[in-house]
Amino acid sequence: MKLLYTLLFAFFISCSTEPEDCAGVAGGSAEEDMCGVCDSDATNDCTQDCAGVWGGLSYLDECGGCDANVTNDNTTCTEDCAGIINGDAVVDECGVCDGDNSTCMDCAGIINGDAVVDDCGVCNGDGILCIENTQVEVDKFENELFLQAEVTHNNNISNIVSVTTELSIYNGGIYNFLGSFILYDNGQHGDIIPGNGIYSLLTTAEELIIIDVEPEINSINMASHYQLAHSESDSLEIELTVGGKLLKVIFTAEDINGVSTQYTEYINLSNTYIEIQINSDGMYKDKYPNDEDICEREWNLTNYGFLHYFNIVNYSQLGSTNNFTYSTKIPFRSLGECGGTGEAFFKFNVHDMDFSNCLSSQTNACLGNLTSTIERSLIISGCGDNYCTDIYENSLNCSEDCE
Repeated sequence: MKLLYTLLFAFFISCSTEPEDCAGVAGGSAEEDMCGVCDSDATNDCTQDCAGVWGGLSYLDECGGCDANVTNDNTTCTEDCAGIINGDAVVDECGVCDGDNSTCMDCAGIINGDAVVDDCGVCNGDGILCIENTQVEVDKFENELFLQAEVTHNNNISNIVSVTTELSIYNGGIYNFLGSFILYDNGQHGDIIPGNGIYSLLTTAEELIIIDVEPEINSINMASHYQLAHSESDSLEIELTVGGKLLKVIFTAEDINGVSTQYTEYINLSNTYIEIQINSDGMYKDKYPNDEDICEREWNLTNYGFLHYFNIVNYSQLGSTNNFTYSTKIPFRSLGECGGTGEAFFKFNVHDMDFSNCLSSQTNACLGNLTSTIERSLIISGCGDNYCTDIYENSLNCSEDCE
C-alpha cells in the first residue's frame, strides 16, 4: 500500500504544469541576472560599468576617463589654480588665483605700475602744489556763482601765482564749455581773508554761458484718489523726481616755477522749480464759503481753468545721481469743514532758472523758462458729502451717502 501511495505522489508531481524557475523550482520566482546569478533578489542584480560590461569594474574618473586602473585616474585633464578639475580659474597678472588684477594696480589703473597718490591726494603728483576743500555753488534764484578752493604749496603759498576754474556741462554725450574764471586771495571778489591760501570768486550766475539742457520730470508719486476725513483736516503728499544737470569743474593752480596741478570735481546741479496749477472747475464746492455755520455743497461748473497754486523751490539730491526730488503736501479741509469733493486736475510745470530768473505766483507769468508739463487727475470723495462717487465710496455703493 505504501508503495502505491509513493508511486501516485510521484505521478502527480511529474505531471505538474507549473514552469520551473532558474533554480529548478516549479512556479518559483528566481531569475538569472545579466551576470548569470540566479536568485529572487532583484536588489543584487549586476549592472553595466561605464564600458558597458555587465558586472565590470571600470568607472569614470573626474576627467571622464573610463577604466579599472586606479593609477591613471584624473591624468587626462588638469586642475585650475583653485584645484578644480577642468575649472577655468587662472592666475591674474598680480599672481592671484581667479583675481581681477586689482590687487597690484596703481592709482593710475596700471597693472604693477608705480604711480602713487601724493600728499595732495593727486595720483602720480609731485606733492608740491595741492588743491583741496573746493566749493561750487550756482544759485540762479539769487543770481550768484561762488567758487572756492584752498591751495597749499610745499614751500610757501606766496609761490602761487594763479588759480583758475573751468566749467562745463554734460549734454548729448559730451561736456560743453560754460566758462572760465579767475579765483582771488586778495580780500576782494568774494574772498574774505587775503593771503591765507583760500582762493574765491563771487560773481553773478549770468556769467555762465548756458547750454540748453532742459530738465524733465522723471516720475510723480501722487495718489489718484483721496478720501476726506470726517472731522480732521489732512493733506496729500506729492513727490516729484526731476533730472538735473551734471557740471564738471576743473580747478588749476600754478606756481612761480611753472609747476601746475589740477583738481576735477563733478557737481549735480538743479536750477529748477516746480509750479503746481490746479483746475477745480468740476468739483462740488461749499455754496457759502464765508459762512462757517452753513455747509451746503453744489456743483457749479466754472471755466477758470488751471490756476497757480504753489511753487516748490526746495529740493534734495537723490543719492549721487543728477536726479532731484521735490516734495510738498496739499492740505484738505475735512467733510465737517465743508471740504470740496469731485475731480480736480493738477498740472506740474517745470521752470528752469537757467533760461530766465522769472519766479512768480501769477498764473502763466513765467512761460519763458517753462520747459515741460505733466498733468494728473485726483478724485476727492467722502461719505457724508451728499454725493455718490462711483467706485470710491461704499456701503453698497454709497447707499444714503455711505450710511
